[in-house]
Amino acid sequence: MLLLKIAESKPEWQNARLAQILALNTTMRGCEIKGLRWRDVDLIDRTLTVVRVTTKTDRASASFLSMRTRQELS
Repeated sequence: MLLLKIAESKPEWQNARLAQILALNTTMRGCEIKGLRWRDVDLIDRTLTVVRVTTKTDRASASFLSMRTRQELS
């Protein structure tokens, strides 16, 4: 958290600080944060959509599918 405090004191580091806060609170990776567009953000519903499909999301999707299949079989 020291890095956040230092970044907070330097206006030229504002984007990096905000990206770090986003990463820490969502587990998004740098490439996912860089790919964000305003159309991906819904401030009313407080949701954020990661449009870019990554290996990480492919694995997560496969895990959810496996869990659902196991649940349906039991």
